[in-house]
Amino acid sequence: MDLNPVGIGGLIYVFTLIYTWRVWNMTNMTITITEDLKLELQKHKEVNWSAVMRKAAEEHIRKIHLAEMLAKKSKFTQKDVKELDKLVKQGLAREHGL
Repeated sequence: MDLNPVGIGGLIYVFTLIYTWRVWNMTNMTITITEDLKLELQKHKEVNWSAVMRKAAEEHIRKIHLAEMLAKKSKFTQKDVKELDKLVKQGLAREHGL
């Protein structure tokens, strides 16, 4: 009589899921993309798009942390920021003949 209804394949699968969760402790995330982008992604099934998106999110978070760190150390006031913003926009407008 078989006392293991799952079978060895099922046990390996369960072990893999538990091991993956404990080692990587990852969660799933759903994103919304355009139909055109979906079609382009589907053309390249050899690419691990989940890894690409994860890497892009990690890089963006790194940039946010860097900006936060710089802002924390900054002596600029809100008034200084607005004045600099105005000067940059004026310079860009001049440069592009606007």
